[in-house]
Amino acid sequence: MLQPTIEQLAYAVEKDPVEEWYRRDELQKKFVGLKPSTLTVYINEMDEYPEFSQGILRPTTNVTYIHKRLFLAYLRWKDDNKFQRNKSDPGNYLKGLNDEKWLL
Repeated sequence: MLQPTIEQLAYAVEKDPVEEWYRRDELQKKFVGLKPSTLTVYINEMDEYPEFSQGILRPTTNVTYIHKRLFLAYLRWKDDNKFQRNKSDPGNYLKGLNDEKWLL
């Protein structure tokens, strides 16, 4: 997944419901009950996996955008692997997702 240009990012935020990028506080409102500290932990964990790190944009030190669909995929992957010693490969997991699982 390539990093989007500024024009693509602006279009995605304003027009395209499929490619939704959110700031931290906006994403926190989408996931009711998600505390800011927990969101920070999840974002840092996403950054550790190249497959999920593509869903995080940090254009400046104070601005972070999170791709809603990749964040949801990360949460589903984390949920599916929570009691497993050897976690499944995120790349294979993302390939195996169907469109229904992406929806909130």
